[in-house]
Formats: sequence, structure tokens, C-alpha cells
Amino acid sequence: LPVSPSDAPVPSVTHDDSILRPSMKLVKFKKGESVGLRLAGGNDVGIFVAGVLEDSPAAKEGLEEGDQILRVNNVDFANIIREEAVLFLLDLPRGEEVTILAQRKKDVYRRIVESDVGDSFYIRTHFEYEKESPYGLSFNKGEVFRVVDTLYNGKLGSWLAIRIGKNHQEVE
Repeated sequence: LPVSPSDAPVPSVTHDDSILRPSMKLVKFKKGESVGLRLAGGNDVGIFVAGVLEDSPAAKEGLEEGDQILRVNNVDFANIIREEAVLFLLDLPRGEEVTILAQRKKDVYRRIVESDVGDSFYIRTHFEYEKESPYGLSFNKGEVFRVVDTLYNGKLGSWLAIRIGKNHQEVE
């Protein structure tokens, strides 16, 4: 899915607001109990706002569902996994000024939600693991998986991965 139609560099949030592209928005607010955002997407398609808490500072400053987050406090959000983006926002101290550079991308966001894409990368296991729940996945040392969601069912530490078989095909 094309995420950034322009090859122009993304301006730094420290630059003057006047150099922003028309579809971009720069929002600044102090973090409360939370940033007030639910995220979608991932390293394969970009990080998107999937929901904004009503009456949160993010909502009051104009962030909307379907906005792609490009940068937060000078940290580039391109190519980061969704779990990493959520942890970064959670780790911001309460009362800290948050600066978010976002871009309206509702059409791309809709396609992401419809096709259920987000993260995509491969890992090789370096240990054996016996599943602890019916939803877990046992594996042996040296197996390869394609990770497709690093925040499965919205739960930190829960990843959705597909086992890759000996013939390099997705198996389970």
C-alpha cells in the first residue's frame, strides 16, 4: 500500500510550520493521563491514528482517525512497529509537551483497516518454547516466523506470527 505519495522530505517539527505540506498538521499539547490515541498500522504501512479519546488534548488539537503519525517529539515514526509506537507514547511523562507531526491519509487508513495489514518482519527463534495457553504457539530453536501484528488484540507483549515451513511457505 502506498503510504507517502510524495518523495519530498518530511519537515522536522523544529522547523517553521509554514513549510508543512497542505495535508500535514503539527499539533502540540501537554500529556495528561495518556496521549489519548489508539494506533493502527505498523512498520509495513506506517503508524495511523485509529481512535482519539473524546475531550483529550490530542482531540482538541485536531488529531483525527485516519491521520498518519510521521513524527513525535522529533522521533521518526516511519518504519517502527506498532508496539514500539505505543510504548513510546506510554513512556512520555505526564505533563510533558508532546509535538506530533501528522498527515491526513484517511483513504490509505481505510485500506489498511480493510486488509488488516500493519507490521511485517521475520524473526528466527534462538530457544525452544512450549505454549502456556491455547492461543500460544510452541516452537523449536531455529524456526522462522513472519510477525504480522506486534499488538495482537490490543495487548502489549502479544504478537501474531505465522510459522514459515522448510519450503519457505507460510504454514501456521
